[in-house]
Amino acid sequence: MNVRYFIFSFSLLILLHDLSFAQPGTLDNSFDSDGIQLYIDPGYTTTANAILVLPDSSILTVGERYGGFGGQLLMLGYQADGSVNTNFGRNNTLGNPVWGYPGIVHTDVPGSNREYGYAAIRQPDGKIIVGGAANTIADWLLVRYHPNGDIDSTFGGTGIVQKDWGGFDQLLSLYLQSDGKIVATGTTNQDLGACRFESDGTLDTGFGTNGETTLGLSGWGGGGNMAVDASGQMYICGITGNGNYILGRLNANGTKDTGFGNNGIATITSNDFPTQIYVGISSGGLPVIAADEPSNFGTNSGLLLARFLTNGSPDPAFGGGDGKVSSALGSFVSPRSMCIQPDGKILVTGQLTINGARDMFVAKYNTDGSPDAGFGSNGLALSGLGVDLASTYANGQSLALQPDGKIILGGIYTSTGLNHLALARFHNDVDASTSIGDLLPGIKLGLYPNPTHDRFFVPVPEGKWNWLTVRDIAGRQVYAQTINAEKQLEIDLSELPASLYIIELSGGSGFISGKIRKQ
Repeated sequence: MNVRYFIFSFSLLILLHDLSFAQPGTLDNSFDSDGIQLYIDPGYTTTANAILVLPDSSILTVGERYGGFGGQLLMLGYQADGSVNTNFGRNNTLGNPVWGYPGIVHTDVPGSNREYGYAAIRQPDGKIIVGGAANTIADWLLVRYHPNGDIDSTFGGTGIVQKDWGGFDQLLSLYLQSDGKIVATGTTNQDLGACRFESDGTLDTGFGTNGETTLGLSGWGGGGNMAVDASGQMYICGITGNGNYILGRLNANGTKDTGFGNNGIATITSNDFPTQIYVGISSGGLPVIAADEPSNFGTNSGLLLARFLTNGSPDPAFGGGDGKVSSALGSFVSPRSMCIQPDGKILVTGQLTINGARDMFVAKYNTDGSPDAGFGSNGLALSGLGVDLASTYANGQSLALQPDGKIILGGIYTSTGLNHLALARFHNDVDASTSIGDLLPGIKLGLYPNPTHDRFFVPVPEGKWNWLTVRDIAGRQVYAQTINAEKQLEIDLSELPASLYIIELSGGSGFISGKIRKQ
């Protein structure tokens, strides 16, 4: 055998093996050549509080740009490979000495000295709604943009909508209903609450009381994030003034669901004073929270995961039988975002102090709360940006899944006094063979043709089914419709990219789902 040919063939096999079997939890070097994209705006700190992955796999980060002259809401546009999306922000006039003008959108709100972006959703027409806060003593803020980053002045008359609850108020989560209405949740003057807006930015007075509702907490210590289940019920997580974890549930019309927990609120007692809490919906339709779990008067902190049944009691099938899982991970954990994959596995990011360094991390857990040993090092992956505690460190702030299942992680990287917005992409696996949210194993949801190029049919089983939802591989709702008396539904995916999608039916008969692949 020709030795050179053998060496070449062997090397090619190794390369193909590396490309095909990249270890989940390792950085993806096809993303900006080393798995990490850094953005710096000299003299300013820039944040990535939320990540929006668009249907073409391009990426938007939403956060804040602040420095000595105040701050602005900041959006950055990236291509799927981490390069700048020059089609986004072309009409922005501020720019950046490093990046230039394309790819950047700064938004100043008249009368406000500082703006924050915390959440983002995309409408079916491609318009983007960003939620956050305006002013140092904050009001809720919503801004709607055209796909190219220009403000859409048809929203609220100027493109900007503000809501003042009378205190330090921050909008932290957004959800787009199938009818185009926008649900927002966040902090509301020492309480947690929700509003629903019409598609034009006006309050929907049919939601709660005159468009708004609160949980009625007597003191607030953190939280305000939301997750919505397939039936439209909203879960809002938080921390009370005395340091306990709470999860509230609202009906789709904004009223408190008194059948959940104690008068609509489930509580987990804490022995210290946590500050961070987030919520997601499991593959079985149950709410899961991720929070910090401090000890020793806050000098140490682990990660707490908890899952609840639909009545608000702990789920005994999660963790050690009490519905909770505690993970040390390092000496101090500060979670900042969570995501639940379509296969039910749980992803959490934030900042982790470990081995003398502070770094941004991704932790991955199985559906029962145990670490996913096949991801990173026993379920834990680090960016490698953080190397010490004081001068060079990183903090994860947000995460999202791309259509191929890879994880996009956003955060802040600080090195010798300079602050960067950091994006990292990790290899990941999503078990497409897992039945997503099938609580009725005796019923099969038949979808045909499967795979499909555009349209497919959903036979509706016998029973009471009120709602059909289509989700992408990241668990985001991309389509929904009501079910009346139809025996079969025809769904059109022609406007969506080729990928795997989850089809869910929910109603009085329960919750079932199936998978379809668009080619």
